[in-house]
Amino acid sequence: MTDLINSLNLWELAAQTVGILAMAGYCLSFQFKKSSACIAMQLLGGGLFCLHFLMLGSIGGCLMNLIGVCRAIVLLAGDRVHKPFVLGFLIALFVGGSIVCVVFSWDSPLVFLTCAGQIVGLLGLWSKNATKLRLAQFFGTSPAWIVYNIINRSVGGLLCEIFNMLSIAVYFLRVRIGRAKVTEKEP
Repeated sequence: MTDLINSLNLWELAAQTVGILAMAGYCLSFQFKKSSACIAMQLLGGGLFCLHFLMLGSIGGCLMNLIGVCRAIVLLAGDRVHKPFVLGFLIALFVGGSIVCVVFSWDSPLVFLTCAGQIVGLLGLWSKNATKLRLAQFFGTSPAWIVYNIINRSVGGLLCEIFNMLSIAVYFLRVRIGRAKVTEKEP
């Protein structure tokens, strides 16, 4: 019995370690100057989160991150997919894929949160508007994943979303302070 308990703790530790590595990949992704390197790191982080949730027994989280990995692969294709009809098709494909993943991994209504979060993030990402992307992440994607991560005991996932939200809040505060300084200088 003790061996079983020790192996479960070791498995949990391994799963959380993979989640922390995934979080590190996402956090590091924003430090690259080239968008392709940023996306490649997010692809790595998404792949690790996919493994992390699989190890935690959360098929919904695993599949939603798999959709994110596919999205990153498409984004790496660059201008070849940024034609309006191709983008429309891809958005429909990813939204449909997210919904199919929810249906096949339904273990609780919380799986719907990941799907909603992914769809909001996808729409923000493809708006090509950095402010809309940040707002989609702050008000849609991150809150949905925070709840999901807490329920599924994902330390790395929870920290990742908290860091995302803090980073976005700092960005908006910096912009607001910058605008305030500019208006002070104007006559």
